Amino acid sequence: MVFRPKNRRLIVQSIQLKAHIDSDGILKVKMPPETKDTDLEIMVIFQALSHQQEQPRYKAWGKPVIEPIT
Repeated sequence: MVFRPKNRRLIVQSIQLKAHIDSDGILKVKMPPETKDTDLEIMVIFQALSHQQEQPRYKAWGKPVIEPIT
């Protein structure tokens, strides 16, 4: 998200979230209050979530282990 509040310099922020898209196909995102009455350039990158999400975990010595969450 890129926004320029009135009388301020250019600010770039990133927001990561998980959301459910209803049957209307509309994604609703509540934005920070400082973005009110501001023109924004927004990029949306999405990935469908599987029913079994993989979450990285670590064994001794920091070796990563990936197991499905049940």
